[in-house]
Amino acid sequence: MKVQSINPRTGKIIQEFEPSSSDEIQGAFSRARKGQHKWFNDFSKEDRISTMMELKKIMEEETNRIVETVKEECGFTEAAVSGE
Repeated sequence: MKVQSINPRTGKIIQEFEPSSSDEIQGAFSRARKGQHKWFNDFSKEDRISTMMELKKIMEEETNRIVETVKEECGFTEAAVSGE
């Protein structure tokens, strides 16, 4: 059964996707724990800072897309967002 992301103001389906299974979620947590160990033990402080700066750049580049997605999923109008 697909999960739907729906704009609550318009009722428009934004996206449909398959939910993750419990095993998939547990696997993701397990990989994250292993990655955290590697992050702190195998990467220098400078490497971690460099990686975080790259992430910051990507997030800045994607800000408009992220904001538009949040607005649509919350059902905000342009007037509500701009404070009019």
